Amino acid sequence: RRSPIANAQAFFRRHTKAAAALRALPARLRTLQEERAYLDHVGLFAAQAASPEEVRAVMQELAETGLAAERGGRAPRTPRPSRPKRPGAAAVPRTFTAPDGSRILVGRSNRENDHVTFTLAAPDDLWLHTRGLPGAHVILKTGGRTPTPAAVEAAASVAAYFSQGRGAAKVAVDVTARRHVRKPKGARPGMVTYREERTVLVEPRVPEETAKGSAAWDR
Repeated sequence: RRSPIANAQAFFRRHTKAAAALRALPARLRTLQEERAYLDHVGLFAAQAASPEEVRAVMQELAETGLAAERGGRAPRTPRPSRPKRPGAAAVPRTFTAPDGSRILVGRSNRENDHVTFTLAAPDDLWLHTRGLPGAHVILKTGGRTPTPAAVEAAASVAAYFSQGRGAAKVAVDVTARRHVRKPKGARPGMVTYREERTVLVEPRVPEETAKGSAAWDR
């Protein structure tokens, strides 16, 4: 019922609309992938929470980022990024001891991941995180010295244990100096980029001498 010119104009309008959507899709896809990665981390920390306080910390973080309602409140329909907040002064991350006596710090939430990485860690400390899996930020305190291979392996095993790969026989863990870790502008809590990494394959576990103490505390 249309003339050739009217049909051509209609097809051109459809083409213009589709082309605009195609240009917008990559940015939208990146945003959704980042949001999914963040929520995967939130789910992991909720599943591995060892105390009611840690569960409340996860819920508070979700409320502050606009992804869940605080008790008695209502969450906004559109999630909006929030400014990074540090845990309270009393917040102490999980701490283990490496074979050479170095301290291993482990974040228990996305916000604590930021705190451990950007407040408690020195530029020369080692930063560890499971490759391609949600997990805690782990810091191996070096004191400016070169860590022993045993200490790096212990810290990597801790990173694997406090990750989504806990039940696997072996897990790939990235290791880099903390100075190579960056926080993208506007990123969700705990979301970072890093470079100059090397990857080690380790068994998920915590140092034996602290595992018993942690188990007793968990009860």
